[in-house]
Parts: sequence; C-alpha cells; structure tokens
Amino acid sequence: MTDPKNTAKYTGIQKFTDTEGGYYLWIPSGWKHIKVKDASNTNIFSPFDDRADTVFMTERRSLKLKVKKEDLPMLKEGFLAGINALPEVEIEKVDETVTEQMLGIEVKFSFKDADQIRIRWMRLVYSGRSLLILSAQGANPEEYALYEPMFFNIMMSTTFI
Repeated sequence: MTDPKNTAKYTGIQKFTDTEGGYYLWIPSGWKHIKVKDASNTNIFSPFDDRADTVFMTERRSLKLKVKKEDLPMLKEGFLAGINALPEVEIEKVDETVTEQMLGIEVKFSFKDADQIRIRWMRLVYSGRSLLILSAQGANPEEYALYEPMFFNIMMSTTFI
C-alpha cells in the first residue's frame, strides 16, 4: 500500500486551453507552465518551480498527409524504433486505439538518461492531418510513481476542441 506521506496532493485543478493547438486539458493547480521558446505548439507543465525533469508535455504538429487506420502499423513501428534507440530502454506497455475520429499509440517505458533511470508515458494521437503528442515523465521511478495519478488525469482529460 502507498504511504500517504509519499503521495502528491491535489489542491485543485485548472483548465489549460491551447486554442491554436485545438485542445484543452486539466492541470493540477499550482503547476508551473513553461512555454518553450521558438516552439509555440509545445507546452510543458511541472509541479516544480526550479526544475523540469518531472513534467507533463504537449506538442501539436500539423502533418502533410491525412493519417488513416491503414497507417497505424507503420506509425507504431517507427515510434517503437525511436523508443528502442534510447539507452537501457525497457518497455512496460504498448497499446493502440482506433476510432472514426482518431488513431492513438500509447507506450510506457523506462530508459537511462545520463546516470538516472527515468520513466516516461507517451500517447500519440493522430486525427486527420494533426498529431498531438502527450508525454508524462518522472525525474526518477519514485517521483514518477508519486505523480502518476496526476499524470493519468491530465492524459485522460485531454480533449480536442
């Protein structure tokens, strides 16, 4: 059982809307929004003011071609090839979603970054000629576990507008 002293606490949630990106999501109150220079389509949110190694990130990309469900195997293969190129990677979960409106690929994995093991959970959501990348990362496995319930709520609350 999780020690309640080692659990991230909600103090509320706030709606973040990216009208240019065409989506919104619910971020825990108090999380810092970091806008990436020269990347107007990227948003980073962190529970910390002084570091960005435990984060939730969104990035919206426009694609040249419309993505179809027949493309999913090739997209998944390329995504997994990129992940498998990371040092000491261990893939925990791979899933995909196909609906009339979107295709999704979800991967949860750990990898070595310098001398630190990090856990990352990513979802690629394709809709027509758009790609929305959602990524949650913990600075280390313990911190990922601490914030995982919040990551889950952010990831699952993301809605296209």
